[in-house]
Amino acid sequence: MEKLNSLFLMVHRFLLVFLPEEKKCSPNTVRSYRKALELLLDYVKEQRGVPLAKVTFDMIDRDLMADFLNYLEQSRGCSAVTRNHRLDCIRAFYKYAAQEDIALVFYCEEIQKVKSAKVPETIVEHMSTNAVQAILSQPDTSTTLGKRDAFLMLFLYKTGARVQELVDVRLCDIQFGDTPRVLLHGKGAKSRAIPLRDDVVQHLKKYLALFHESESQYSVQYLFYVVRNKQKKRMTEQNVRNIVSKYGAMARETNKEVPEQVHPHLFRNPNFNKIQTFY
Repeated sequence: MEKLNSLFLMVHRFLLVFLPEEKKCSPNTVRSYRKALELLLDYVKEQRGVPLAKVTFDMIDRDLMADFLNYLEQSRGCSAVTRNHRLDCIRAFYKYAAQEDIALVFYCEEIQKVKSAKVPETIVEHMSTNAVQAILSQPDTSTTLGKRDAFLMLFLYKTGARVQELVDVRLCDIQFGDTPRVLLHGKGAKSRAIPLRDDVVQHLKKYLALFHESESQYSVQYLFYVVRNKQKKRMTEQNVRNIVSKYGAMARETNKEVPEQVHPHLFRNPNFNKIQTFY
């Protein structure tokens, strides 16, 4: 039980004490570290065939880490950038553990030896206006879900929000009045106000009437949510990626300007004012 307590005690202190209290990391940053560790521990549990509570430092060596990172890319569809980010989060945890307990230095050195993936140098920065228009026209806006998906992608495109900023928007972050705008919360507790154009405001009001009919403008409810166990929960970054990827694949069948792999970052296009309204 000593090794078991060592691993999970370290995880507990790292996520609940070291990152938020000592390093003053934002909740989004802590969430990112937590996700990386959760994915790793679940993977070890499955590979070793043991209950989660019995996962130990001994079970995680350099070879297993390399297999885990390959699993992220091949089975979960993570990009090389995401793969490297998960690895960086896990390395940071092991560095912390080694500093807290000298007996864990060996494990830290093993993880540090795992190589990062090579990131392709050529990255498409944005899509053409026609490609974006083709994607935005895919959702069936005669359905409630279609209306949500269409507005989510329009909002993503017109605000230039990063996917994490998008899912973190709450109703109280939106201001109407003479200068409508939305407050986006980025990494490192940094925020920025983004003006909302008239067409976005029109669609936003329709969206709010449909999905937040009983909510106050001061509500802390998330703008985009999913329903789990009959409760509204924050939509995840992966939810957004899945939505964008789904409609991107549909649009590519009739418009070859649409990239083969569509992800949220491609929506950050300077030609946002050329997009037509859709419902």
